[in-house]
Amino acid sequence: MNLVYEVSDDFQVRGAISRTMTRANPNDMISGVNFSDLTAQTLALGNPALKPFYSNNIDVGFELYTGGAGYFGFTAFRKGLAGFTVNQGITQPFSYLSQFGITYNSLNSNQQTALAGRGCTSDANCPASILVTQPINAPGLLTVNGLEFDYVQPFDFLLDDYGLHGFGFNGNLTVLDQKSSGSAPAVAVGVAPMSYNTTLYYDNSGISLRLSYVWNDKSYASQTNTQSLCFPNISAQPTCPGGAYLFSQAYGQADFSSSLRLSRLFGELPTDPEVTFDVQNLFRGKLRTFDQFTDATHSYYNQGQVILFGVRGTW
Repeated sequence: MNLVYEVSDDFQVRGAISRTMTRANPNDMISGVNFSDLTAQTLALGNPALKPFYSNNIDVGFELYTGGAGYFGFTAFRKGLAGFTVNQGITQPFSYLSQFGITYNSLNSNQQTALAGRGCTSDANCPASILVTQPINAPGLLTVNGLEFDYVQPFDFLLDDYGLHGFGFNGNLTVLDQKSSGSAPAVAVGVAPMSYNTTLYYDNSGISLRLSYVWNDKSYASQTNTQSLCFPNISAQPTCPGGAYLFSQAYGQADFSSSLRLSRLFGELPTDPEVTFDVQNLFRGKLRTFDQFTDATHSYYNQGQVILFGVRGTW
């Protein structure tokens, strides 16, 4: 249900209540077994019994139109997700793997060496434990609360008197907080507690220039028990509700894009062509993930800078 109340011609209040369903990832529902971990510590199982998860959503906000394309908006929202898909880890003895046809002799040499370091010499003599991870529908509730601010503002009302028409700004700020309850805590992966994007632009007489910047705060990049790490001790309990997480480090990226219609220089031309010039990752931002602790680097990617030239037209 969506409701809109027009307080005035340039001010509206909006509210929405909805219930949504999201089906489980088909890859998670494949009844397969993956024991490719070189340290022979983690077994991954599929779960054909996964069910869809549901979300009850409430949104309240307002929109203020400041003239022309100018606009300011604010929204507060809450999402209550039940049955959210998470990975659950359960510690099992090595003998648990025999039902899947996995034995000591079937392992590769790296896995056998890793198990030997934990006291294993054969199927009959293997005191090592294995962390079995499987996607399940979390029995608890995941609640996501958020605030969103949007602002679009052309600067013509300030700069037209100086002959500078076409400059403007738009931006968005989103603040999120997620909390979970239940025996298997649920985490929404890739959801940053704060993110924003801003764009300065010039668009006039066949010339378009845009400089944008996007920033995302540190966020969860995995469910719990990454790298088979369980807190405080993986062998202290049959399940592992409080394991380590993989995090994405806060990341910001600036991009520049521009275009020039050739008719501005050469008059009317077939297909009304325009030349484009873009620079992606202007300041050479680098991507990094880490395992629970900021000094435990998991991946580091220097993606560099991409410069693009192009010509396009329409007919």
